Amino acid sequence: MRRNPFLTMALAITAGFLLSVPAAFADTVSLTLATSGICSPYVCGTTGSTVSVTATVAAPSTNAADVYLNSDDFTVDSPLSFDDSPFYNFPLYLTPGQSYTDVLFNITIPESAIPGYYSGYFDILGGPDGGTLDLLAAVPFTVDVTPEPSSFLLFGSGIVGILTAVKRRMMIAK
Repeated sequence: MRRNPFLTMALAITAGFLLSVPAAFADTVSLTLATSGICSPYVCGTTGSTVSVTATVAAPSTNAADVYLNSDDFTVDSPLSFDDSPFYNFPLYLTPGQSYTDVLFNITIPESAIPGYYSGYFDILGGPDGGTLDLLAAVPFTVDVTPEPSSFLLFGSGIVGILTAVKRRMMIAK
């Protein structure tokens, strides 16, 4: 029985291709922060408040195995402070196709914070086992700090008082 040389070559190329493809590791997740409403795409907060930031972590269904969420890393501009303890409520690992949504971290905005934009980032570290600390997902974020509503009320009533005094003075001068 004679073999077809084209078939033999096609099989050899296919086998070589399959052997050259690296093994799929369970080392990918996606991380999405939930921002909505008037603040989107920022995290919004007022001076003197604590903001809880909700996020979804998802393992693609294309992962070959479970992916472990072993640790985190974060930063946020001063004077804001960061609490990552809610991250430890997340599952220890995600199976392929699984996702989880909950509060990921808290940011405390002190009374002394100047209204404006503050930046930060949050990273999830882990991998295909319980001891790996590869970067799995990173998400930058911006915190939009606004004055406390009572500050707006105080400022507005001051403006009204000044305008009233100016109007009264103008009427007396006539």
